[in-house]
Amino acid sequence: MESWARTALRLLAVANILQSLVGFYHVQLSATILAELRASNPSRGLSEEYPHLFTVYHTMFIINLSCLTVLFISAFYVWRLHGRGRTICNVLFIFEVAYWAGMYGIRFALLEWGNWGALLLRGTISFTHAFSNAGLSTQYRTLYPLIGLVVLNLAYSRMGHATKTRASTSA
Repeated sequence: MESWARTALRLLAVANILQSLVGFYHVQLSATILAELRASNPSRGLSEEYPHLFTVYHTMFIINLSCLTVLFISAFYVWRLHGRGRTICNVLFIFEVAYWAGMYGIRFALLEWGNWGALLLRGTISFTHAFSNAGLSTQYRTLYPLIGLVVLNLAYSRMGHATKTRASTSA
């Protein structure tokens, strides 16, 4: 096995743990922000301006929490250089990229649709996007899912190539 591939995977595992811990912290902050929003507008509430606020927030919150949990768990498989780590991370990183692109696609589609309900939903998504996707925000700012996909697959493919080469020379 190539030493750089092993080192790259170990660094990726550590980065997965760090990204998930920072994300968990940001998820906790987003829950605090929502509580502050509720407390600051007790009489009027936010239901007039953003009628789908809590539904959108909780949906994004669950997606963020799920992605961060899977990222945290995948770090242990990647650290042990297990093939399951590659599979889990590939699925996760592809989902995160699709989720990221899908958010913009949904907001654009709602804008183009143009009726009042679609514009209210788009406004709610735009309003909550900053704090409800806080758990994945550091990953998106650093393009971590894309970098992780490249590093993960290059290192695992190199490890597989080194294993095949060693097996053929020993036979």
